[in-house]
Amino acid sequence: MHARECLARYIVQTDQPINIGESPFYKELITSAYNPQYEPVSRTTTKNDLIRLFETERDDLVAEIQHLSVSIALTSDIWNACSKHDYLCVTGHYLDSDWRITKRIFGFRPMDFAHTAENIFNVIMEVLETYEITHRILSITFDNASANTSSIALFFARNIPQDGGYFFHQRCACHIINLVVQAGLKQVSDQIDRIRDAISWICSSNPRFSEFKRHCKLNGLKLRQFQTDMPAIHQIVEMSELLNSYREDEHLGAAVVVMETKL
Repeated sequence: MHARECLARYIVQTDQPINIGESPFYKELITSAYNPQYEPVSRTTTKNDLIRLFETERDDLVAEIQHLSVSIALTSDIWNACSKHDYLCVTGHYLDSDWRITKRIFGFRPMDFAHTAENIFNVIMEVLETYEITHRILSITFDNASANTSSIALFFARNIPQDGGYFFHQRCACHIINLVVQAGLKQVSDQIDRIRDAISWICSSNPRFSEFKRHCKLNGLKLRQFQTDMPAIHQIVEMSELLNSYREDEHLGAAVVVMETKL
């Protein structure tokens, strides 16, 4: 059982597929280097071990929280997976028995329904009731989605906030900054599009990209491929500075000329 638990922890911590225990290549590795008596572990068995591991870790965390007398600050956000499934994550922040700031994920629940204030409230309340901490919540930090803001009234209706709820609703500063930056980038969207077009022009041809690599080497610059679908201020500045060094080049100069009229 200990070996299977270690396998389950390895899968979780390294993001391995749950059928790795029955892989013939994994078996070859373990039997050759570590344990000749290793027997493959089926996908079904590993799934059950993962569920058991989760329940054990959750129960240990519940016990740890119950032994503390501190208030807990929550952060929560809805996360979109590449599989098109939505999840709501609830993270707790608190001081442990040694007065160290600690954070733990209390819940990572599927949101297979509308992201309404009531649904958000209900999912978070399920998490709080699991850990028996509904009376110990100092604050909760959301982004600025309207449903999140509306859910705050539901928490007040259940008397969740402490000390009158003065500190209860906190707005995510990172989300606010991101909104400010995105609004600013819209003001220079034409320039950004031209930089993106120039980068795409270089990367769309193997000879042009080979010339790009040659120039990077000659100028002592680290070769990198820019993400053209992730606008960010520092990235735009780097694009501009790098391309500007190619202005006089007979091959890459054309890419810079494309931008000159508006940069």
